[in-house]
Amino acid sequence: MATEGLVRTGVSAGREAIGAFAGRHRYHPLEALPWAAAIAAYAVFPSYLPLGSQVLATILFALSADLVLGFSGIVTLGHAAFFGTGVFASGILAANC
Repeated sequence: MATEGLVRTGVSAGREAIGAFAGRHRYHPLEALPWAAAIAAYAVFPSYLPLGSQVLATILFALSADLVLGFSGIVTLGHAAFFGTGVFASGILAANC
């Protein structure tokens, strides 16, 4: 058969794939520093909690859009639609409540 030997089967193939994936991603402790600073701001500046919540929500939106665009290359309008709907609803609630 022409494809014989091209496909690896068994446990060793799975371990090789996991090893290749784990070796490709390297996380450094400094990558958590902005998150630690943002969370520490809640304790240090309690009067700026609404602003901090908005900043953290925007960070989460940017990270999720970066993951979708970076790994799959797909432009999603769903992210923008749900984010816009949330902003609109929170604006209406803030104005009326």
